[in-house]
Amino acid sequence: MEFVEQINSKEIAQKIANWEYQSPYDIYNMDGKKEAIEKILSNDYYIYSYEDILIGYFCFGEAAIVPNNNKEIYEDEDYLDVGIGLNPQFCNSGRGYNFFSKAIKVGRELFEQKKFRLTVAQFNKRAIKVYKKYGFRENNSFEVKQSDKIVEFITMTYN
Repeated sequence: MEFVEQINSKEIAQKIANWEYQSPYDIYNMDGKKEAIEKILSNDYYIYSYEDILIGYFCFGEAAIVPNNNKEIYEDEDYLDVGIGLNPQFCNSGRGYNFFSKAIKVGRELFEQKKFRLTVAQFNKRAIKVYKKYGFRENNSFEVKQSDKIVEFITMTYN
């Protein structure tokens, strides 16, 4: 049985904040930071579980935006920003499309939205493939300095 619920448990938020992705996907690691846990608990984050197994989370709105110097990228408020985090144990297992489809379905139901935008690291080809398969199109790019490296991100939209 599947289950979607807004995250309001510090225990669940800590579990997610401590997920470890392998390089180069480690840019998505939250390293268990207190700020990450607080962000999860104070924003529109939802868990998706199947048969009591935590598959991942979805986030919407401000929580799904990657901070950068080019605010124009996110100016069009007709779009709902969506972000996902698949449990690392399920990455590269063929579950991405179904998981992402569930995120969009939840976004439609909760926010009554039809237009979506997401932001993804340019190198994350497996995620981009999922998003394109769903019907998203690339439209903007920007760079963000993270720790000791520059990461290029792209935004994609779905109408």
